[in-house]
Amino acid sequence: MFDCCPTIIVLYEAKNTVDQIADVFNSRYRNRLFININKEQSKFAKILKEQHEAILYVYVFDHPEEARKIRDFLASHPLLDQQDELPQLSLLFCEKQHRELALNMCNDDIFYHYETLKPIYDLNHLSLTVHRAVELLQCHLLKIKLEKEVKNLSEKLVSTHSTLDGIKDSLTDHQSAQSERLNKVTKPIGQLLENVTLLEWRRAYDNTTKSLSSKELDCLADQFPVEEIRESMNGLNHENSKALDTIVKAIETAKPKIEHSMPLILLADDQLLIQKIVTTIIEPRGMRIESAMNGVEALLKAKVMMPDIVLLDIDMPTMDGFTTLQAFQSDEQLRDIPVIMLTSESDKEMIKTCIEYGATDYILKPTQAETLIRKVKRAIQQKRKQIIKTA
Repeated sequence: MFDCCPTIIVLYEAKNTVDQIADVFNSRYRNRLFININKEQSKFAKILKEQHEAILYVYVFDHPEEARKIRDFLASHPLLDQQDELPQLSLLFCEKQHRELALNMCNDDIFYHYETLKPIYDLNHLSLTVHRAVELLQCHLLKIKLEKEVKNLSEKLVSTHSTLDGIKDSLTDHQSAQSERLNKVTKPIGQLLENVTLLEWRRAYDNTTKSLSSKELDCLADQFPVEEIRESMNGLNHENSKALDTIVKAIETAKPKIEHSMPLILLADDQLLIQKIVTTIIEPRGMRIESAMNGVEALLKAKVMMPDIVLLDIDMPTMDGFTTLQAFQSDEQLRDIPVIMLTSESDKEMIKTCIEYGATDYILKPTQAETLIRKVKRAIQQKRKQIIKTA
């Protein structure tokens, strides 16, 4: 999905159990490590001292309480202090008979997700769980990377704005000073010429140029016409001001404009065909799509990416749409994100239930492009109005 590669650390206590699922952590993951917590503490400590982009912890224990003890111990260990800022997830693999306890622990955010062992029904299902967890960590890493890039770009834009503002201020000061200097020179002459008639101007030249011949006098008068002198002085002031105004406007136009990013739509639907259809409709309209295959994945991606709106299918594996919607409503960080339910049911009671669970709206599948775009845009606009209202 991305170039970044999280480290997968598999913690276990029984080698025969972890051997059964070794193929889950196949060659697609470059950084995968298996740690026997009873025999390889020093190896684990060395690993924690190394540099990692992100870490996926996989706890392979028969009983969830054993996994929890190890997790609590690691959480308080000083070696993990340096890893606190890293994106991390914890998966739990335990015996099927303890699945209710495992679910409660996931609901309490002790583990992100759980799978059952003994018996193992489907290794492909376990592989998919690990793959999705790795993808989520990669999404988190990408978000961090993009945030850094946006921050750097913002700093450069702010610096550019400051530089251009400084130039504009300097030119404005220069324009003011230049106009003032020109006024000192031209204003007295201008005031004098305003009160001089053409006849008086001619007499003044006659008196001061009596020694000149008539021909020379005519030539001199032609070279210094009073009206042209007035117009030239006014034109000088005007052109000077106009030139500086042009430069100031050019600087203002050259300032980089900071645009708002495209709205992000989180689509939770386990059908790849629906994902493709919705993406084809949404993205050409200037919006981004991030997909999730189930409710659990949608919750985590929502926490990481904070989308503008969520399109949530009702019928999904792992966690259905109603349960996911309740989780959104109970989470302080997510409850204000508009959620539009996707359903194949046109029954009025089903639609009513969607709204009662906290949905903003609903869309019947298969959806019409115009209906989808209209409802998505309306939900985004309502959210932005609410943000402005509460700001």
